Amino acid sequence: MSERKKYDESEWIYATARVRALEKRLPDKAKLERLLEARDKAEVCALLAEYGLKLDPDDTEKGLREFLRSVYRETDEMAADKSLLDVVKLQNDCHNVKSALKCSIVLRDPTHLLSENGTIPPEKTVYAVEERKFDLLPAHMGKAAEKALEVWSKTRDPQSIDQLIDDACARDRMDAAKAGGDKFSIGLVENDVDTTNILICLRILRMTGEDADMEYLSRMLLPCGSLSHDFFTTAYNDGEPALWAKLASTRYSNVASEADKHGNYSLSFIEKTVENKRIDYLKNARYVLAGVPALIAYICAAEFYVKDVRIVLSGKEAGTDVETIRERLRGTYV
Repeated sequence: MSERKKYDESEWIYATARVRALEKRLPDKAKLERLLEARDKAEVCALLAEYGLKLDPDDTEKGLREFLRSVYRETDEMAADKSLLDVVKLQNDCHNVKSALKCSIVLRDPTHLLSENGTIPPEKTVYAVEERKFDLLPAHMGKAAEKALEVWSKTRDPQSIDQLIDDACARDRMDAAKAGGDKFSIGLVENDVDTTNILICLRILRMTGEDADMEYLSRMLLPCGSLSHDFFTTAYNDGEPALWAKLASTRYSNVASEADKHGNYSLSFIEKTVENKRIDYLKNARYVLAGVPALIAYICAAEFYVKDVRIVLSGKEAGTDVETIRERLRGTYV
């Protein structure tokens, strides 16, 4: 692996200016509200076309996937060093590796499940898994993929595949962030890991049965966060109120305070609050005059945009009332 040159913000002036223009494609609260008030799926697509996102009402997923491909393609083209975007792309590699592994086990073609927005082409991921050439995958994920197949052969537990690859993905992302030398990227990985671990701990606290124990929690928690594993295991020992109390003295205090404010501690509400915490972190990039954070935040914001569009479209198709759909939407980046 060649040595990466030192990160220099001045080399990202042009790219940052381009991204600021592209951000206008992303919806603000007013535009999302218009989507919510649309009568049906066709009207949602008509409004999205006004925003620059053209979808075929009969196959909206194709258009959404193409939009995300264009986002990754554009940021690659304008980046002073596109490898600094790996901290985001590796999440797509993670999805691809897990899909390829599971399909390999049941002898199915994973092509339709894969993302084109990783650090390596999806067909290369499939080849690496099928031919057991794991060194072609990102470093930690390659080792984890080999181990995952060994564990699967003994346990037949598909969750072990997810756990091992998710763990490895966090390590690969942190390695990429540190190699890039950008503090925003390191903080992004920490934030993603911490918020995921909050949800993991909460889910296991609420589980019933003999499988929900300290050993299971320790195995499921991801590495590379700013909150230690001891933080969560101690909270687990003391019960759910202890988790909220401990979070109150961290940067994630609003996860509990939002639940208090709305009187809602349901898992779906906490998941939404956690997602909004991720968006809040991304908004720090809007104050960067020039640098890779602007591009990374734009990519992540586009991913959130697509999630919200899917929520609206599926809600309209199912005839779900507006208020219920609104409750499922995340915050906006712009």
